Amino acid sequence: MKGVHQIKNRCRICSVPSEREFCDFHAEAIKRVKEHFEVWKQRKGICWRDYLREIMKNEKAGVWVKEAAEYLIRESQ
Repeated sequence: MKGVHQIKNRCRICSVPSEREFCDFHAEAIKRVKEHFEVWKQRKGICWRDYLREIMKNEKAGVWVKEAAEYLIRESQ
């Protein structure tokens, strides 16, 4: 198709075509995970990896946030 911009990148978490490193949903999830870490760290004295594990166990955490936490754990190894 002439003149149609084709997206060559894919989200590093879900492989959905994306113009950036992550799709919009996972980019927002990662942003929120990082923003809320300081609060958890101060309240619970928790380290980054334990914080991410807590997110993955949390029933109230959404799918995208859990996938983002899982990705961040893999990347921090």
